Amino acid sequence: MPRSRKLPRRISEEAKSVLGVIYKHFNESGSWIGSKTLRLKFGADTIDALSKKYEPALFKRRAIGPGDHYELSIWGLMNSDGTDHDQKLICSFLECLRDEYKQDPERQFMKSSEIRQKLALDQKDLDKLKNYVGILYFGYSDSFPTPEWVIQMPQGFEQYVERLSTRDYLLTLIENRYKADVISTGKFRLRETAIQLGFWALVVTQAWTLSVILIGHSRIPRFSIVTASAWLTLFALSNILQLLQIHNQFVQPQKFVEKLIWYGITITISLLAAWLV
Repeated sequence: MPRSRKLPRRISEEAKSVLGVIYKHFNESGSWIGSKTLRLKFGADTIDALSKKYEPALFKRRAIGPGDHYELSIWGLMNSDGTDHDQKLICSFLECLRDEYKQDPERQFMKSSEIRQKLALDQKDLDKLKNYVGILYFGYSDSFPTPEWVIQMPQGFEQYVERLSTRDYLLTLIENRYKADVISTGKFRLRETAIQLGFWALVVTQAWTLSVILIGHSRIPRFSIVTASAWLTLFALSNILQLLQIHNQFVQPQKFVEKLIWYGITITISLLAAWLV
């Protein structure tokens, strides 16, 4: 498999399991796995966490009402077990376009019926290829609404014909698709992230404002008030780091040592804050 500097290379075993289930469902049924089915199998929290880390590089959710489903990216396909046949299918498709380009560089389009005949594909492989071409060139598997589909000769094909191997050219297409997907999804996520960041900043501000008021006008021990505010501040900080996709262990530390550090930080901040206030 070619290596990419732009796409994730270290994939968790949990993510590989999800990729395997998505591919198995598609390979056996010819359709992508429903969102509810996948989320029920692995847990909604698990899928959401993996989506934040690996989407759209490895897989993508296609939320279109009753057809709401998860589908693999081509990079996700290449990192799934048992997909050698499918990878060869995509490479054969690109080589078919390359051969046609060599014969007629001015040719602009090629029909799926021609591709099927030249590659001697059965209906299952043709349907698979239709999905993969849609994902690779347009971002989604349902990009071709009719049984007979037409593909335009890709731009920059000269580089492939003159000096790139099929695998290297495929990697270039995958990286270009990834860039486009990040831009398109980023436009929708930016506003949501900004709202959430503003919310947690407001929580921290209100918590310390309330602390100052309580310290001056209540009989609650100063240490208790500051401790509660410090805990809330660290919790908010953890969520802010997660929104910024920075790994942290504040909210759910998994190891005993990490818990000791967590408690130590909290107590230290509380004592210092209480002393300063």
